[in-house]
Amino acid sequence: QGSFDVGGPLDADKTFLYRLSALVRDAQTQVKDGRDDRIAINPAFTWRPDAQTSLTVQAMYLQDNNQHATSFLPAMGTLLPNPYGRLPTDFDDGQPGFDRYRKNEAMVGYRFAH
Repeated sequence: QGSFDVGGPLDADKTFLYRLSALVRDAQTQVKDGRDDRIAINPAFTWRPDAQTSLTVQAMYLQDNNQHATSFLPAMGTLLPNPYGRLPTDFDDGQPGFDRYRKNEAMVGYRFAH
Protein backbone atom coordinates (compact mmCIF):
# COMPACT_ATOMS: atom_id res chain seq x y z
CA GLN A 1 0.00 0.00 0.00
CA GLY A 2 1.18 3.47 -0.81
CA SER A 3 -0.40 6.83 -0.25
CA PHE A 4 0.36 10.52 -0.25
CA ASP A 5 -1.34 13.81 0.63
CA VAL A 6 0.23 17.01 -0.71
CA GLY A 7 -1.02 20.53 -1.06
CA GLY A 8 -0.39 24.20 -0.62
CA PRO A 9 -0.41 27.54 -2.39
CA LEU A 10 0.42 27.82 -6.08
CA ASP A 11 1.31 31.53 -5.92
CA ALA A 12 2.88 33.93 -3.43
CA ASP A 13 -0.43 35.70 -2.68
CA LYS A 14 -2.11 32.37 -1.86
CA THR A 15 -4.88 33.12 -4.33
CA PHE A 16 -4.65 29.63 -5.84
CA LEU A 17 -4.30 26.52 -3.66
CA TYR A 18 -4.29 22.82 -4.41
CA ARG A 19 -4.48 19.50 -2.63
CA LEU A 20 -4.00 16.01 -3.98
CA SER A 21 -4.34 12.81 -1.99
CA ALA A 22 -4.14 9.29 -3.36
CA LEU A 23 -3.94 5.69 -2.19
CA VAL A 24 -3.11 2.47 -4.00
CA ARG A 25 -3.46 -0.87 -2.20
CA ASP A 26 -2.72 -4.31 -3.64
CA ALA A 27 -3.34 -6.65 -0.72
CA GLN A 28 -4.31 -10.17 0.18
CA THR A 29 -6.39 -11.11 3.21
CA GLN A 30 -6.13 -13.93 5.71
CA VAL A 31 -8.78 -15.87 3.79
CA LYS A 32 -7.45 -18.11 1.00
CA ASP A 33 -7.45 -16.22 -2.33
CA GLY A 34 -8.86 -13.13 -0.57
CA ARG A 35 -8.16 -9.69 -2.07
CA ASP A 36 -8.41 -6.20 -0.63
CA ASP A 37 -7.41 -3.84 -3.45
CA ARG A 38 -8.21 -0.14 -3.67
CA ILE A 39 -7.36 2.89 -5.78
CA ALA A 40 -8.44 6.33 -4.54
CA ILE A 41 -7.56 9.73 -6.01
CA ASN A 42 -8.84 13.02 -4.57
CA PRO A 43 -7.75 16.32 -6.19
CA ALA A 44 -8.97 19.77 -5.09
CA PHE A 45 -8.30 23.27 -6.37
CA THR A 46 -9.23 26.53 -4.59
CA TRP A 47 -9.40 30.06 -5.95
CA ARG A 48 -9.54 32.91 -3.41
CA PRO A 49 -9.83 36.21 -5.30
CA ASP A 50 -10.28 38.16 -2.04
CA ALA A 51 -10.53 37.58 1.71
CA GLN A 52 -14.32 37.05 1.62
CA THR A 53 -14.65 34.87 -1.49
CA SER A 54 -13.49 31.35 -2.33
CA LEU A 55 -14.36 28.69 -4.85
CA THR A 56 -13.17 25.12 -4.36
CA VAL A 57 -13.57 22.46 -7.02
CA GLN A 58 -12.91 18.92 -5.91
CA ALA A 59 -13.11 15.46 -7.40
CA MET A 60 -12.96 11.88 -6.18
CA TYR A 61 -12.32 8.56 -7.89
CA LEU A 62 -12.56 5.28 -5.99
CA GLN A 63 -12.13 1.73 -7.24
CA ASP A 64 -12.50 -1.28 -4.93
CA ASN A 65 -11.83 -4.88 -5.90
CA ASN A 66 -12.31 -7.21 -2.95
CA GLN A 67 -12.80 -10.92 -2.66
CA HIS A 68 -13.27 -12.38 0.80
CA ALA A 69 -15.52 -14.51 2.92
CA THR A 70 -18.73 -12.76 3.84
CA SER A 71 -19.98 -15.04 6.59
CA PHE A 72 -18.85 -16.12 10.02
CA LEU A 73 -17.16 -19.34 11.02
CA PRO A 74 -18.67 -21.51 13.76
CA ALA A 75 -17.24 -21.58 17.26
CA MET A 76 -16.85 -25.38 16.98
CA GLY A 77 -13.61 -25.95 15.13
CA THR A 78 -12.29 -22.43 15.58
CA LEU A 79 -12.52 -21.45 19.25
CA LEU A 80 -13.88 -24.70 20.66
CA PRO A 81 -12.81 -28.30 20.10
CA ASN A 82 -14.40 -30.23 17.25
CA PRO A 83 -14.23 -34.02 16.74
CA TYR A 84 -13.49 -33.37 13.03
CA GLY A 85 -10.53 -31.11 13.78
CA ARG A 86 -9.84 -27.39 13.54
CA LEU A 87 -10.72 -25.19 10.61
CA PRO A 88 -7.62 -23.52 9.12
CA THR A 89 -7.30 -19.76 9.70
CA ASP A 90 -7.49 -19.13 5.94
CA PHE A 91 -10.71 -21.18 5.48
CA ASP A 92 -13.14 -19.67 2.96
CA ASP A 93 -16.70 -20.91 3.27
CA GLY A 94 -17.79 -18.91 0.22
CA GLN A 95 -17.71 -19.65 -3.48
CA PRO A 96 -14.35 -18.70 -5.06
CA GLY A 97 -14.84 -16.33 -7.98
CA PHE A 98 -18.38 -15.48 -6.86
CA ASP A 99 -18.05 -13.86 -3.43
CA ARG A 100 -16.57 -10.55 -4.49
CA TYR A 101 -17.17 -6.85 -4.13
CA ARG A 102 -16.31 -4.47 -6.95
CA LYS A 103 -17.08 -0.79 -6.95
CA ASN A 104 -16.21 2.20 -9.12
CA GLU A 105 -17.24 5.67 -7.96
CA ALA A 106 -16.53 9.12 -9.30
CA MET A 107 -17.63 12.54 -8.10
CA VAL A 108 -17.04 16.17 -8.98
CA GLY A 109 -18.30 18.99 -6.80
CA TYR A 110 -17.71 22.54 -5.72
CA ARG A 111 -18.04 24.84 -2.74
CA PHE A 112 -18.54 28.56 -3.13
CA ALA A 113 -18.37 30.96 -0.20
CA HIS A 114 -18.78 34.73 -0.07
